[in-house]
Amino acid sequence: MIGITALALMTAASAQPADPALGRIWPGLAAQQVGRCGFASVALSYDGLLGEYIVMVPGIQDAPDEQLRCAAEVSLKTDYYISFRSPLNRRYEAVYWPVAEGQGRAGAREWLAKRGLLSKLPAYESGKTDALAYAHKLEALCGTKDAFAVEQGTLTLKAGSAGRPRLDTKTVDCLMNAQWASGLPTGFAGEQYYPARP
Repeated sequence: MIGITALALMTAASAQPADPALGRIWPGLAAQQVGRCGFASVALSYDGLLGEYIVMVPGIQDAPDEQLRCAAEVSLKTDYYISFRSPLNRRYEAVYWPVAEGQGRAGAREWLAKRGLLSKLPAYESGKTDALAYAHKLEALCGTKDAFAVEQGTLTLKAGSAGRPRLDTKTVDCLMNAQWASGLPTGFAGEQYYPARP
């Protein structure tokens, strides 16, 4: 990775709006927002493998959870990965994932509510509710069947592939949002899985 200081990019990007073609803000603005969380030094690094910028917070070994939570919220809002030096990065990830899960669950509940489905979402209790039986209730909620299967001990949504989907986008959206909102843990299979042809 080649490190690039964010200052020049932040200055150039601060007058520019989000790029509508990309659906996200410029990297310099994301770095600037991370800086507003109270980090004195913020830099950008271009990751050639990912083909995008990463917001780096170098030079610090520790930060309070509130500051890390602020960075996590910026990451989720801007869709840019934020990286700290080890071992702080491990603490950041421990803060990030609950924030991401909470936002994902809230977004899923909002999606279902807008479509009149949230009040119909059956209750799920982790460790008590049979996962496959519950998944069949989600299928009924979304107007489909046989979308979930248990593979290698994991409940999996079988969506097919981009070239030959088993389920239409609307149904997958419904199932994924219902799963997120309920807290039902599942995997996602996009491999070549199709019903046998007659």
